[in-house]
Amino acid sequence: MRERAIKTLVAWIDDFLPGQTFPHNDLRRRMRGSFVLALVAMQAGASIVFALSELFAGHFLIATLLAIGALMPIWPVWRLRRDGDVDFWSQVFIANMFFLTGFIHLASGGHSIGIVMALPALLLISSLVSTLRQILFWGLVVVLILVIGNVLRELPGPWWINIDSAWARASVGRVPVILAFCLLGMSVLLRWLLDSVFADLGATRQREMDAMERAQFDQRRFADFSEIAADWFWETDAQLRMVYVSPTLTEHTGLRPEQLLGQHPLAFVRQRHPDSPRLREIDGKMARGEPFSDELMAWHDESGKVTMFRHVGRAFRDDNGRLLGYRGAVTDITENWRLTRELERLARTDSLTGLLNRRAFGEVLSKTLAQARESGSPWWLLQLDLDHFKQVNDRSGHAVGDQVLIRVAEFLRQSGLPTETLARVGGDEFCALVREPEAEALTDYADLILAGFARLATEFGQPLGVSIGVARLHPEKGDESYQLRVVDEACYQAKREGRGRVVIA
Repeated sequence: MRERAIKTLVAWIDDFLPGQTFPHNDLRRRMRGSFVLALVAMQAGASIVFALSELFAGHFLIATLLAIGALMPIWPVWRLRRDGDVDFWSQVFIANMFFLTGFIHLASGGHSIGIVMALPALLLISSLVSTLRQILFWGLVVVLILVIGNVLRELPGPWWINIDSAWARASVGRVPVILAFCLLGMSVLLRWLLDSVFADLGATRQREMDAMERAQFDQRRFADFSEIAADWFWETDAQLRMVYVSPTLTEHTGLRPEQLLGQHPLAFVRQRHPDSPRLREIDGKMARGEPFSDELMAWHDESGKVTMFRHVGRAFRDDNGRLLGYRGAVTDITENWRLTRELERLARTDSLTGLLNRRAFGEVLSKTLAQARESGSPWWLLQLDLDHFKQVNDRSGHAVGDQVLIRVAEFLRQSGLPTETLARVGGDEFCALVREPEAEALTDYADLILAGFARLATEFGQPLGVSIGVARLHPEKGDESYQLRVVDEACYQAKREGRGRVVIA
């Protein structure tokens, strides 16, 4: 009966948490999502029970607020399923929970004894899906609610929410019982979830210790190795456990071959490097018995030095097509990789300022538009056009002009603008993308930049200024060319109106 209940629960959670936003191989995210669902179920159940008890006592306003509280998790849970952002939507749910309980407590003048008893329990269970910093923040919120409630309780009132004093005193016996039942249900739910996870971990770690006769494979092994010659080689059994690693492994990684025997070919990489889509792709191919080639993997030694390997592998089978294992070869391509990365960096950056160039910024803008189109995130495009820069070049020469541009780029990096979206798109034109919910934040950025340019003008002794155009991205209205035209017009309007100002389109 218990196992059937656990399987039913796990199946329901698997269906409720979509594989696209909660990948099955991302166990941590799925566990945190499951914890959020358990917390939501507890909060909704407790809100309904408390709402019924308050309704029975004639406290219709509190009952209504608690009923609303039972419905408040619907929006965060729906968005959680949609984008899988457990960190954000779990905190939205917790914020709603503390806002509702805090409002009831303070609006009743601190007379809601049930809320006083419930808040520490809510803080404890919210820690299941919160970071240490978030736990400390919510702990401070709870303490403030309780302290303010204590102060209000000494005041005569009247209060927006009136609580019968006899009913409040009786909550000392009523609320703990209700909380105990709700927490018991949540504890059972979490216990079942943990049992399921531990069972899966036990199954994946269970290994069969079968003796392998390797002599019969030597001829085929080294025939394959001769075709894919590289710096070091490996071979696995049918369970993808390494049974052979060439001694040259030590020269390139510092590891001894016996340290890798019995492990998955990718396990040693994951010891020093986080999981990645590339590693998961190789995992999937090996699970399906497919070959892979030219797969790049990074290895971090104990000193932090990064070595890049090119990985090639192929399955070998018996005459009946049954998988016997994998053979692979690894080549150290660190120098070529670094050269390629440097060439890519040079192709994407402005040689004078080190910022993104116009082509790279166009790619960033295109990706940002796609993200804004999918998620509705509020993104803003800024264009900065230097005022009187031509006079600087004419009076002091291009060498001074170049120093001005370099100094401007340094200032913009330090101004708070995201450096990964900061670009020089013309001779004296710069662009940046900023994610902010309100236009007022962009005004603050602009004021900071205008003040900074006043200091730069003093530093160089030149009539240097900047005109700033700001436009919110509207993916539905056009592509990146359209967005650039809009912000360019705003920038030119700032120049027409007298320079040294900001215009928001």
